[in-house]
Amino acid sequence: MEAGGGGGDEAASCSTEMTTSLPSKLKIAGFWAGALDVDLQAWTLSTLKQEIARRSNCRPDTIKMICGGKVLTDEQEGKTLVELGIKNNAKILVTRVKLEEVKAFKDAKLAEEERTRRLARIREAASSLAEKHMNASLAEEDFAFEVESLSGQRVDMGTDSDRRAIMMGLMLHSNGKNLIKQAKYKEALDVLAIGEEAFSVCDPKIVEMMDNVSILQIDIVWCYFMLRDISCLSVAGVRLDKARKSIDRSYAKNTDHSNLPLEDQHLQRITYLKLELLEGVVAYHCGRFEESRKALASAQAKYLQFQVSDEGLTKLMNLGYKGRAAKRALIICSQDIESAANFLIEERTKKARRMEADRQRGQETREQKSYGLTPNGKLVNMECLAVLTSLGIEKRIAAEALRRTENDVQRALDDVTNPDIHCDIQLSIVTRDRTVEELVSMGFRRSQVVAALNQTGSKDDALAILINERSDDPQTPTTARAGASSSRRSESDTPSADGQTQDMVADAEVENEITLGVSADPLSELDVEVIQEGEAISEYMALLDSIERDGSSCKKA
Repeated sequence: MEAGGGGGDEAASCSTEMTTSLPSKLKIAGFWAGALDVDLQAWTLSTLKQEIARRSNCRPDTIKMICGGKVLTDEQEGKTLVELGIKNNAKILVTRVKLEEVKAFKDAKLAEEERTRRLARIREAASSLAEKHMNASLAEEDFAFEVESLSGQRVDMGTDSDRRAIMMGLMLHSNGKNLIKQAKYKEALDVLAIGEEAFSVCDPKIVEMMDNVSILQIDIVWCYFMLRDISCLSVAGVRLDKARKSIDRSYAKNTDHSNLPLEDQHLQRITYLKLELLEGVVAYHCGRFEESRKALASAQAKYLQFQVSDEGLTKLMNLGYKGRAAKRALIICSQDIESAANFLIEERTKKARRMEADRQRGQETREQKSYGLTPNGKLVNMECLAVLTSLGIEKRIAAEALRRTENDVQRALDDVTNPDIHCDIQLSIVTRDRTVEELVSMGFRRSQVVAALNQTGSKDDALAILINERSDDPQTPTTARAGASSSRRSESDTPSADGQTQDMVADAEVENEITLGVSADPLSELDVEVIQEGEAISEYMALLDSIERDGSSCKKA
């Protein structure tokens, strides 16, 4: 019985093998027609395409195939015909495309892949910068985030996760605005979309108090408009409605706008000018012509406030002010020359105060970093430090106690008043100072040494990071640790490491691009050219006038 059963199985197996080894036929139609004998299990789509190309004397990449109503794509070329569901006697339609079309398709595909890679880098760079800012691991603090509403009130950024998301959103929004200034509207849309995504994970109550999200909505719709993308019309209307409600609500908290600083009043006019212009455009394309004219007329009135007379500009420039600053002052001060001159004098004073505040903030940040990070990666709280030093405790001792206790003032106070713990704190300070000086004597910058020690907490690990950073920088001369450095360099002389180095360089470039906009002159936000807005208002007003004339002609007829 068993032997008989085994023989039957072997016969069935041989029969199956003979069946599957028999060639199948495919019926080809199109620019080349005929029948092909194929092995459905062995032939891939690429094999089939090459065979058709050989018989028709053309290039395989110019052939497109359709089977069963489905297009067989290039991504499927590695699959067998069986895996693609192609059966015996199947009919396949083949078409041929021009080489120019093939090249255009490949170029578009490469461009899309590059776009995807770049967006991923931008997302990672913004996330990395936000994380570094939170952990105070940036080499230098070139910017600080303080969010205010349009009514001038400071916004509390909530939890660490909210702060991280807000910082990421603000950096991406800034980068998107820089791209808009360069007329790179498609790229700006991609970046602004990531920024919008970052804001979306924040606490809704915090987002509601921020005006950046509303302005981001307006910037997105402006990109739609500049790309003349009518397909986004319905989405644009929704975005503008959100922006309108948020901005109106924010301004309603301060109904006496004359109390706002002149700069804030100016930014308010800029915001409403662009918002009303875009509302007019959307209303026009939706057939709401009266609503469109009303919005455009309001935008036009604000646009006229941005026009500066040559006479006023010349008078201010004769007082020694540069053209851009003079023009900005005249616009902000509603063309009043005396007020503009006073504004410029005040701006010089404010600029000096900002520079001093930046210097003090940078000095405070460097001091914070010199104390190291808490076990949870936080900086020493300077307010808590001030409390302890006011009690007569030495600053370094107090800072180390706060670092160890996660900025718990009471626990830190208990530690510094405990003789044994106080002695241990003193010893750790001396040891850290000695370690810093040893590493600095090797040729490393003090800021790099402090950052490495903050990151690792140990001398050996910090030294490894510093040597690795030096080996990645060909401009940095070697030192007494050249042996260790060269061994690391030999490990990195592989294709994969070279690729990683290129990726690191690319990531650094993206980070620099993002921080460039964030750390720019704060007055640059006020230097807004409204030439495009003026042209758009004139264009749509002319369209509305044309519709009105046509309507009058029809009534007379």
